[in-house]
Amino acid sequence: MKQTAPPFADRRVRRTPLGMPMLCRGGVAGLLLLIPLLGCAGRAGRPVLASPSTPAVARQALVRDGLRASELVGPLGTLRFFEGGRKGGDTLVLLHGMNRQSGDWQALVPVLRRKYSLLLLDLPGHGESGPQAGPLPVSDLAAAVGALIEARRPGQKVTLIGNSLGGWVALLYAAQHPERVERVIGVDSSGIYAPLAVPMQPKNRDEARVLAAAIRGSHAPLPDDAALDAMVRSVAEGPGLRVVAGLRATDFLESHVADIHVPVDLIWGEEDGVLPLAYGQRLASLIPGAEMHVLPACGHMPEVFCAESLAIEIETVLAARRTGGKP
Repeated sequence: MKQTAPPFADRRVRRTPLGMPMLCRGGVAGLLLLIPLLGCAGRAGRPVLASPSTPAVARQALVRDGLRASELVGPLGTLRFFEGGRKGGDTLVLLHGMNRQSGDWQALVPVLRRKYSLLLLDLPGHGESGPQAGPLPVSDLAAAVGALIEARRPGQKVTLIGNSLGGWVALLYAAQHPERVERVIGVDSSGIYAPLAVPMQPKNRDEARVLAAAIRGSHAPLPDDAALDAMVRSVAEGPGLRVVAGLRATDFLESHVADIHVPVDLIWGEEDGVLPLAYGQRLASLIPGAEMHVLPACGHMPEVFCAESLAIEIETVLAARRTGGKP
């Protein structure tokens, strides 16, 4: 599918003041979007912030910040999630990217919990959620989000916030169940066809270094050699390949954008080397009424490496939507 990005001056694109897969001839392997991924933690100075370096530490921080770890039975097996925040506040459902888990949002929780009720889900096959084997179609991931909403917020509308694969899942669920969704905020969201310029299945340290740079952007430090080696292993062993195995043409967003009738905001890292800004502009152009917001000095995972800037942008977007204006 040939795609042309809309001009950068598109009215939907706004820079903040803060300082998918392609079905190619060779088949599915090597084309996906193992996108969000990979053990990409570390420390950096402002404005780039880094979350705790291991999933275990990040998840412990969620509990320390007042969230409760719980589980429920979902369409594919047991779903693990975290819940907390302001009782009676509008609900935000936070969805991580591929090969990741709920702890990625830890740095935003202390800010968002003051005003909002929070649900953080380990998507099926990720984190501590089942199943442990088998394909993971995106539509099934969306069904798991629906199971969480029905179980914890029956009869209520929620705001979905998702990074990369999590954004795809959020948009797909919103197209299928607009009556349950107040709005969607996609953070460097995937879900439409596009060629990828980086090795999403790194086979060695050099390829992992290229991928890490594409994910982090130029302002976040690169992992050391040991972390790069761990990244190669995490791709080979993680759930990303199971998402690839479950890909269905009917799950891509080109088939669903006309059914998205809720407000959509796309927040994009200016230095995203996995899904570049032109990809985000293309996605915004397909979704009726979508607004796009650009985070300077951020890469593909702002919730990990630009958490402070992302938290401010999310609160700005939510406040503007509540008052009926534009950020």
